[in-house]
Amino acid sequence: MTSVADRESEAHEVLACSGERLSALLRRAQTFPANLPVPEIRAPRDRRGIHAAVTAVRGNLSVGAAFRAPAWVVAHTSRRYAEFVTLVHEAIQRWHGLLASAAAHVDGPARDSLSALQRNADRLDEAIAAVDAKLAETS
Repeated sequence: MTSVADRESEAHEVLACSGERLSALLRRAQTFPANLPVPEIRAPRDRRGIHAAVTAVRGNLSVGAAFRAPAWVVAHTSRRYAEFVTLVHEAIQRWHGLLASAAAHVDGPARDSLSALQRNADRLDEAIAAVDAKLAETS
């Protein structure tokens, strides 16, 4: 069994790589004429930071169990850009999923928690590719 410090390091490595790709995408997306309420994207190094990031990103995305946060509702009201806003929102949701799997990995890994972490990183990459495709389509 790996130590907590080793699991934190593993999680941070995946979060740092994925976070850099997502941050680069969000910089490109900000050139799009939609008002996107994106959260701060950072790769926490320890358990407490990972859990804080999960909570912060969840708060950015939604209010309660099933409702989008008001800022995302406002961003989505532009019918012209609704599909784009939805794709960015989905990418942020994938980031939240990656953070949550990092938290689970650090808290006490199941046998396959590292592979679950990587699967969530792959899902985020797919969401990033979808936003990039939409950006290319509208350029």
